[in-house]
Amino acid sequence: MLDRGIVCRIEGEKAFIEIAASEKCRGCSACQLLASGQKGVEAENLVGAKIGDLVEVDIPVKGKMLAPIIAFGLPVFFLFLGIILGSFISQRYAIIWGLIFFAVSIRLVRLLDDLLAARPAFKNRITRRLTSAE
Repeated sequence: MLDRGIVCRIEGEKAFIEIAASEKCRGCSACQLLASGQKGVEAENLVGAKIGDLVEVDIPVKGKMLAPIIAFGLPVFFLFLGIILGSFISQRYAIIWGLIFFAVSIRLVRLLDDLLAARPAFKNRITRRLTSAE
């Protein structure tokens, strides 16, 4: 999804862009609350944008759709898997295995988050600087 915003802060190769809410934003949770109190995103600054520049930001929707499935679905799946496997032994083991599998899934979610965050297909990027006339 392409959106426009104004660069409000730069830290190394990353820029923080304030984005006004629009129709594109409906159902998307890509934006976070910035220090200024505005909604915005953190993005790779590939075009050398400066503070105050109007920029176009590419926000990959694929990553925003996959994140809740990984963060919530995986632990619930592992919890039930542990309960089912443990229930073949006893009710006590069902609870214990369920909790162990749940704990393991939390670690797995963190590893997947680190792995996917490093991939370019899941990173926000500034694609170009715009003039105010565009």
